[in-house]
Amino acid sequence: MNPPEPMGSTLSASRQDLILFALPLAFFGTFVLGRWIVDSTVLAIGAAGIVCLVLLVDGLFVNPPVPEERK
Repeated sequence: MNPPEPMGSTLSASRQDLILFALPLAFFGTFVLGRWIVDSTVLAIGAAGIVCLVLLVDGLFVNPPVPEERK
């Protein structure tokens, strides 16, 4: 029987993981930038939503997740 692998050796980030990580960063960054440039909360939230929508569409429809083959 093989010993279990340490957690650090099995961690790898997929494209979907990176998108999930980027969503709140993109939303917050776009919101702050939009709020600073336009000085309107509504427009800043709208712009942040559009940026996140682009990330979601890319992650779900343009490059959809595919099941991994089990070893």
